Amino acid sequence: MTTRSAAAAGPDLAPTATGARPRVAVGIMVYNEEANLDRLLAALVSDAPVACVLERIVVVSSGSVDHSVHIARQWQERDGRVTIIEEPQRRGKAAAVNLFLASVPRQVELCALISADVLPAPGALDRLVEPFSDPAVGMTGAHPLPTNATDHTLGRVVHLQWELHHQIATRRPKLGEAIAFRNVIPRIEPETAVDEAFLEALFAQLKMRAAYAQGALVYNHGPESVRDFVRQRRRIWAGHLWLRRRTGYEVATFRSRTVLRAALSRLWREPRLLPLMTAAAALEAYCRLLGSVDVLVRGHNPIVWDVSPSTKRVRADD
Repeated sequence: MTTRSAAAAGPDLAPTATGARPRVAVGIMVYNEEANLDRLLAALVSDAPVACVLERIVVVSSGSVDHSVHIARQWQERDGRVTIIEEPQRRGKAAAVNLFLASVPRQVELCALISADVLPAPGALDRLVEPFSDPAVGMTGAHPLPTNATDHTLGRVVHLQWELHHQIATRRPKLGEAIAFRNVIPRIEPETAVDEAFLEALFAQLKMRAAYAQGALVYNHGPESVRDFVRQRRRIWAGHLWLRRRTGYEVATFRSRTVLRAALSRLWREPRLLPLMTAAAALEAYCRLLGSVDVLVRGHNPIVWDVSPSTKRVRADD
């Protein structure tokens, strides 16, 4: 696990001087994200944060063979804050994150990572930054809202999954999709398949608190097919298992009883959800079984994973 000491961190861990707005560098890791990248960059460039200064937007393209690089270059010409780093070969998201971290000057106080397949609501960056007024906060995470249709079972499962995520995160933050953190981490472990969770572990090591910025809304799109759902959840569970073995850190949703407690609380309020809850639980258990076999039996760590195509259809107007 890699962190800078407080003395060598560059920016102070405490907030900047009274009245000063922290500078933020946003990183977007890209592999064939032409379906959403233009809208994501438009949303970031058009937003006018008041709690921070958006210093730069760094697009790291890793082995993209679609129009992602062309889209990023067009935005680079329009807005001087947008820069692009091209990685010829795809080596995993963590390796791309490290390229982004290496590009951020020390005088920039905060870093943010925004998934290339989400759309932030207006003001999301402000909401992500606000908790850093507390010097004990090292990392924040947004509130993802799925745009899947709910006229079929899998769509309802995706919505239920994120509702439970939100319920759990309000008690103990579980951060993902869009995060911000103090610029005190020079690099993360390249072998991790769960970069946000690995950052959680690093800030826990620094004795710094994670904060769930539930007002920072980002729209995402969950899998539309069972195959894509299983591929995604299997990979995430394998990554979390690897993280626990590597660091001892467990994310808030790691223990089944935590998820079960949240599910029962939801079921108590709406008993008609029992069939959906049962289907969701069975599907998640199957994914966790496959992920466990990958890590514990096969010794496989999915640092470069197959893309789930149906998750690239985010619609912020839903």
